[in-house]
Amino acid sequence: MGIRFNKSELRKALLVLLGLPLILVTSTSVSYGQGMQKSDSNINYGVQAGPSITTLGTGVQADLVVDYNNHLFSISTTSTDLDVGTETWDIALLYGRSMNYRSFYLSAGTGVAVIGGEGYSDLFGRGTKTSIETSIGFPLRGQVSWQPIRFLALGINSFLNVNTEQPFGGIGVSVRLGSF
Repeated sequence: MGIRFNKSELRKALLVLLGLPLILVTSTSVSYGQGMQKSDSNINYGVQAGPSITTLGTGVQADLVVDYNNHLFSISTTSTDLDVGTETWDIALLYGRSMNYRSFYLSAGTGVAVIGGEGYSDLFGRGTKTSIETSIGFPLRGQVSWQPIRFLALGINSFLNVNTEQPFGGIGVSVRLGSF
């Protein structure tokens, strides 16, 4: 017994699923029209790096971050192994949003990445290890950090890279230095 789907109903459902996030994003945005905007801008920048535990092993991550009025722009890299040449790696350009609450900083972003290196036949770093083709991936990043002093923050980062060659994710800790 097979399940039959009506193509027009599937298209309608797909449009609703794709349109719902757009409606949610645009309905919460603020339109200034002819209103006055603040003339001062808040630009923060920094560099962060640290060890991580990934789905493929112990690795490292690093980011170069610019935060302009809570719009986060970053160049990020992740490696799934401490041994250079045997890891799966990515280099990503990300856009996201951030917020500060007292001495805490929260951010989330997504973008596009180039991935490459060595991969496994299994999703979680088991099986035979083979060289993977350099390809495009779609990274997701999130961070919660605590800023004990003006130029230093300690954070917990999560990351995921969805791609067709070797998907991976993980969590790590980082030290962030810069202007906050």
